[in-house]
Amino acid sequence: MGEDVSNATRPPSRPSDNVCEVLHTKFHLPVHILKCQTNFSFNFSKNVGHTDGEAPEHGWSNINPMASSTKAMGPGSQRDTLNDHFGDWNWKKVVGLVCATLLCKMSEAKEEQEAHQTAFQELNEALEPAMTESWKVEVESWEENPNDPSVVSPFEAKVTSVTQAAIWLRLAQLKASELYQETDVSMHADVSPSIFIASWIDLKNEQRCLKVDIRKQGLHTTDTQMAASQWLRNSLQLQLLESTVDSPSRIAPDNANLWLPSALCGKSMVPNAWLLSIEWELQYAQAGDALEEIRQSLRLHGHMYSFKWDWIHGQNPNTQVQNTLSCVEAKAAAAAEKYRAVHTALSSLAPILGKVSWNNKFKVLNRHDDWKELEMIKTKSYKTVLGLNGAKLELGPCTGQKK
Repeated sequence: MGEDVSNATRPPSRPSDNVCEVLHTKFHLPVHILKCQTNFSFNFSKNVGHTDGEAPEHGWSNINPMASSTKAMGPGSQRDTLNDHFGDWNWKKVVGLVCATLLCKMSEAKEEQEAHQTAFQELNEALEPAMTESWKVEVESWEENPNDPSVVSPFEAKVTSVTQAAIWLRLAQLKASELYQETDVSMHADVSPSIFIASWIDLKNEQRCLKVDIRKQGLHTTDTQMAASQWLRNSLQLQLLESTVDSPSRIAPDNANLWLPSALCGKSMVPNAWLLSIEWELQYAQAGDALEEIRQSLRLHGHMYSFKWDWIHGQNPNTQVQNTLSCVEAKAAAAAEKYRAVHTALSSLAPILGKVSWNNKFKVLNRHDDWKELEMIKTKSYKTVLGLNGAKLELGPCTGQKK
């Protein structure tokens, strides 16, 4: 089912004999809009078990190796060969439906049901009864009124995070309004204050990545690693040549000072308030993006480690998985480094702009304790990764608990 279902109505939770309930397969669902991801999800539909709807796709794992043989056949022989293999797959699936499929799923469901029920009871006891009762009413109302637009889905996010793309759109619209009212004070036709500050922030991110890459080099760095670092250094150097006038060719790109308005707040000269507000908007959005990137990386790390624990055996497969896990950890560490830099900038801008309560959402993430709780991922199926001073990164449940 590849068409867009955003305008379709959600089927009743208890379909009658003449109604077919339409849901979207899990693998393809994330590419659709958020409304589709809740209204047509197997996870949120009543009377639906733990399934993904991708069973028709499973047969390709058996038929893909046939490509090397069928590509040299004529049309008739190709169709006959594929039909024979499809029929063999279907026969094996029907014969093994009871013992190999349903019995295994029942045994697994019994164990998982006990584990999930225990976790749910612990969570339910930790919450206030009035809160859980209100949630129950919302869910039941949504299930019984599937096509009533006045009933809001309880599974849709109630808070929309500010993204860098949204801030870029807002600044572009503000620029258009200034041009229309002839109040624009940009000194360059192609580079507005917002574009200049955003470019400078991007340069600082590249500089930070270069420093991390240099720190990772050991005593026996290969030519490939050295070449990659040099290309990063050359790229940053070229961008600095286009952006500064203070003899940039004599300054190492990883040590060049890139002065954003927030970096000048502690100096004797305070930048223009309009420039400070532009940087605040951009940095605030980048903090949200960096925090979400950390969460996604840690969720992925937890799932991959659980999968490795349950299914990966042997030296070669374990080495490959460990390399992949290292890449995920490096991505999370880079996002954490970006978050800390953004938090420092916001801390400098907030007193001057009079911003309050922003640090209730974006708390301090201390470098020393970044991975202190990460080891919990390797031993627990339900976890919360904590940074210093209560900077929480909620991960939620991770499947694949080791029995």
